[in-house]
Amino acid sequence: MRKIIIIFVAFGISLCTIQAQKKTFTIDERWVGKVENIVTNGIDFAYVTKEEKEGLMGMEYSYYIIQKDKTFGPFDDFSQIEYSSLDKLVFLVNLNDKSFVYHGETKLGPYDGLSRHFNNKCLNFSQDGKKLAFTASIGKLDYAIIDGVLKGPYDDIYSFGQITPLLSNDGKKYAFPVKIDGNIYIVTENGKKGKYSEIYNYIFSPDSKIFAYTYVSLNKSDYLSMNGKEYGPYNGINDLTFSSDSKTFIYCIVDNDNAYLIMNDKKYGPFGEMIFDITLSPDCNRLAFSYRIENDKHYIKLGDEKLGPYKSVGNILFTNDSKNIVYSFESGDSYYIYNNNQPYGPIKEFPSDLVLNPINSKFAFTNAIYDGGDENKILVFYNDKSFGPIETEWFTYDELLFDKNGKYLVYNVLKNSYLLNLETDEIFIGSLYKDGVVYIDGNQIIIEPYKK
Repeated sequence: MRKIIIIFVAFGISLCTIQAQKKTFTIDERWVGKVENIVTNGIDFAYVTKEEKEGLMGMEYSYYIIQKDKTFGPFDDFSQIEYSSLDKLVFLVNLNDKSFVYHGETKLGPYDGLSRHFNNKCLNFSQDGKKLAFTASIGKLDYAIIDGVLKGPYDDIYSFGQITPLLSNDGKKYAFPVKIDGNIYIVTENGKKGKYSEIYNYIFSPDSKIFAYTYVSLNKSDYLSMNGKEYGPYNGINDLTFSSDSKTFIYCIVDNDNAYLIMNDKKYGPFGEMIFDITLSPDCNRLAFSYRIENDKHYIKLGDEKLGPYKSVGNILFTNDSKNIVYSFESGDSYYIYNNNQPYGPIKEFPSDLVLNPINSKFAFTNAIYDGGDENKILVFYNDKSFGPIETEWFTYDELLFDKNGKYLVYNVLKNSYLLNLETDEIFIGSLYKDGVVYIDGNQIIIEPYKK
């Protein structure tokens, strides 16, 4: 077990030195607080601190956002901070039961609340980081805010667990489902389409040329709509998937209680009762998925291979060279990870957040700790080592990421971001950015770019 380094630091910067490619900043002693998160774009940086003090009703907390010589706050809470582009810091905070979004020099709000997505984030960006979108409530009505423009009001804007509003990679298109007078519609840059009973999956192709979504009609049949063309009816549709080159489109249907896979309009199957976890290899030439047959048996289909049966299956991944797959499975009363053609385990709980080191394809995963206490904690496992325990929250989506050099592992929870040094086994407050990592070591902020 490795001990987390708990950092107490102060606001303000007093010294900057450059050691090789690293940039090191020393923090002065004008204000003391606990660092919750730190982000950078490689040039500028910002971090979040939390002040704790005893109040009449118990512990009281104040949050501050520090960006070099700027201080924002105090706030009652914060839930997201990142750089959307080289010149714009974006963060979401709460004050006096109202929500505010800061986007560069622009302050948006107040709002009565923001919708949270499956990845715990409220704010969504176009791929170039220049366009911001989110869903907010004002009074009893919902609005979509896209590039600073309010669209609405609507009775409700639904996310169904997805990012809403969804932006295309080129930032020119958007989509979000809404409820009007009891019916569901899909709203895009081209207007409103419906009426539906439900919309539960929507996606843009990576090249932004195709928009597809699934819906339940008023007579309770399932359909797929893709660039205005309708497919169906079916008993169910799930797992809309585009290849990274946008040349392959895959989804699953249930028809007469049998599951089929549709790939570029060609039907394959049947594959039992339900198909899950459609996964394409990085080179887009291999496909893997799991499926369930009666008696709750699960299999994995990989080309001509059929792997199983298992009690349950999840986390299907291809290695970077596209040659092998890694996945987790349940067999008997134990959990395992299949890697390099052999099982790893047994593991105490079902492994979550399974990821592969991009350099050597070794895997990392998280396991929850059930100790009967009020605090929720996880352990991070990598290469037969455990890191933690790290506090998290139930019913939230946590994110485990390797840096591209395979030296660091980042664990993002609801408010905090931890950086695990896989060479020294230390855990810091830190995060990734597109060209490297940033972390706090003692009273030093260190920006470490990738080696060229």
